[in-house]
Amino acid sequence: MPSRPVTVGTVATSLLPYNPKRTTVTIFNEDAAAVFIGEDQASLLTRGSPIQAGGAISFIRALGDSPQDILFGISSAGGADVRILEQFGELPPLVEPLARADVEA
Repeated sequence: MPSRPVTVGTVATSLLPYNPKRTTVTIFNEDAAAVFIGEDQASLLTRGSPIQAGGAISFIRALGDSPQDILFGISSAGGADVRILEQFGELPPLVEPLARADVEA
């Protein structure tokens, strides 16, 4: 599955639009400087999640994350190379296991 390149600058850069069909997204930082990501483009450097140089972060809906949400990125160095890998599909509804007391009753 190929990744898609995005150049992240010193102003908020759109990484992902909202997509309810996205089940997983991984963002790789291929640059030498940290990249900050988040949903609020106004406070990325102060409240964004950092992805260190050479690092990555994944959001997986089956684990309770929200990969479908919009994401922005920013880099203090500018011109940062990030790669985005997305997966799409339908997830089955989560079913909570029965408590032991419910099973014995």
